[in-house]
Amino acid sequence: MTFGGAVPFATRADFRAEQFKPTPWDTEHEKASFANWLVEFVCKGFSAPDFTARRYKQLSNLFGHIAHYDRTGFFYEWFRDIHAQLRFVANIRETRPAPDTAHTWGDVERALKRWVDHEGVYEALLAVQRAAIEHEERATLARLRAKYGDE
Repeated sequence: MTFGGAVPFATRADFRAEQFKPTPWDTEHEKASFANWLVEFVCKGFSAPDFTARRYKQLSNLFGHIAHYDRTGFFYEWFRDIHAQLRFVANIRETRPAPDTAHTWGDVERALKRWVDHEGVYEALLAVQRAAIEHEERATLARLRAKYGDE
């Protein structure tokens, strides 16, 4: 079952540029913009149209990710259904951010890890996953009962 709805919590984040350090390649404003985008992306249910080439390039370099060859492959690996989405959030929780924020986005990774933990994102998605599994199992049960009766 594909999860296509909003995550069942309403709190968003409001990351600001002053929370992050610039790198030689990216400004603190770019870092804040990305962090806010990722929160919104998660809260809106990992919407495919929102996963642009620019955001793919940024995200594929964070949380220990690799590019998975292209944006489509990355999306399939991490966002295709509730099970993949739960793995994605678990990966955020388990990643050890780089300590050097002058050359990496370790500060962004830490901020997003705090948000995931504070908002209970993993737990919320786990509840969605459990509901999806129950829905699938009940549909299978109904189909089998219709075919074989209540033997």
